[in-house]
Amino acid sequence: MPMPKTAVVVVSHYNAWPTDQLVKLLDQIRTVPAGHPFSVRVVVNQAEDKRLELPDRHGDVTILYRENTGYNISAWDHGWRQEPRADYYLFLQEECVIVQPNWLKVFIEVINRPKVGVVGEIIGYYNTTWDDVSESAARYKSEFTTAGFQEYMTRQGIKFGEMADHLQSLVLCLKREVLEAIGGFRTGISKDEAIACEIGISKSVQSVGLEIRQVRLRPFQFIQHPQWEEDRQTANQPLWMLRRLASLYLLGGFQRKRRERARRRRGVGTIAPTLEDASKPGPT
Repeated sequence: MPMPKTAVVVVSHYNAWPTDQLVKLLDQIRTVPAGHPFSVRVVVNQAEDKRLELPDRHGDVTILYRENTGYNISAWDHGWRQEPRADYYLFLQEECVIVQPNWLKVFIEVINRPKVGVVGEIIGYYNTTWDDVSESAARYKSEFTTAGFQEYMTRQGIKFGEMADHLQSLVLCLKREVLEAIGGFRTGISKDEAIACEIGISKSVQSVGLEIRQVRLRPFQFIQHPQWEEDRQTANQPLWMLRRLASLYLLGGFQRKRRERARRRRGVGTIAPTLEDASKPGPT
């Protein structure tokens, strides 16, 4: 009889913050039915030299400590490497809020679909080229630049491709075999590097021939995050759903047209900039 698949929930915690939201999340993890057996690891980014004290009801939670570098993604990377034998990993920020039963089961179901490499709650820059992102930033005089992120991903050995779509690193689910295939998560020091590493998770998965997926068409149906409450409310509007459905059905055509337009602009066969071009406005 085959052994049951094992799952680990890895939660990042910044210990300069109070523990209220972390304990609230751990209570939800304990009380809201997950639909699949799991264990929990909290990885503490130590901004302060102190131990994490949890209520006795969470005595089965494994606590890991590391230096305070690399934000949530570095904590997640540390967490899975300390327990490399599990089959599935669900990575959460401590601010997350669980809102429906079977919150783990649904992620595992989707990650087991053919060609799926990573699952999250929301995809940013859905069906958007890097050139489109750069043009939008310039039009609205945003400080956001893509070249610095691309340069950092290039230095990390990540192929960022033609499209800017990526899962936002609030909630992510991956199999162990995929984590091993992509070499785990890249980690950075500065905020810009951390953003590049967030994008790099999706791009690393795509570069090995796998897909990124939202757990449901409408985001934040199982696990929410207060930072993205406005996005959740927008996604609950019928017009948003109609646009997303239209984009899904026409996705291939849209992507082909955008790639062709990007190639014509550059006069080359790919929109990916050279390292020399990408390095000009890079992060400090």
